[in-house]
Amino acid sequence: MSNGKHLMAWFIVIMVAFWSTPLFITDAQNKERIVTELGTVASLFGEKTHNLVVDNANSLYQALVIQTGLQAVIDARVVSREQQQQSEHFYGQTLTKMSERTNTYLSNAASNFYGLSIRTQLLVMWFPLLIPFLLGAAADGFACRLIKLSSFGYFSPGVHSVAAHALIFLACLPILYLIAPFVMSPFWIPFMALVAAVALRQVIINAQRFFG
Repeated sequence: MSNGKHLMAWFIVIMVAFWSTPLFITDAQNKERIVTELGTVASLFGEKTHNLVVDNANSLYQALVIQTGLQAVIDARVVSREQQQQSEHFYGQTLTKMSERTNTYLSNAASNFYGLSIRTQLLVMWFPLLIPFLLGAAADGFACRLIKLSSFGYFSPGVHSVAAHALIFLACLPILYLIAPFVMSPFWIPFMALVAAVALRQVIINAQRFFG
């Protein structure tokens, strides 16, 4: 599989996962997960960091869902009890049951967006530490590559290919982390960066000569 097809496959998986999650994870379960993760943040990093994450997540949710009109669209699609009763005169309970499922999905989707906002802020919280680390891994990879070039070392296409596919997977992991419907420790973020740094270094070292 080419790198482009691999990336497209993960894009499809992420889209399907994001929009199908509200079918299985309820609003109450989402809220419980958010509360648990924020409690972990408060215990590990302190109340100041906890409050900063919450404030920034609220601002992000406001920008993504409220100000864009998405919340208004969701609210407009919710079927009221009055509308359900009116339809029952003609269609019985069939449309009522369908609308209840639709209402539940919309409610779950809204809380899913808020959970995404919280996870996004947790990811951003680590950026000042992780970006220099990844840049250092890339610089080390280039340095090792130059050593190989000067000593006529072997550039393994196999290692490059495996590392490149691993890097694509690892690049998609943060997005999967944002939408994962279960509780995850914030320490997953630096762990993913550590593994990604190893793959990035190998991709650079073993890239074919047209790359360097």
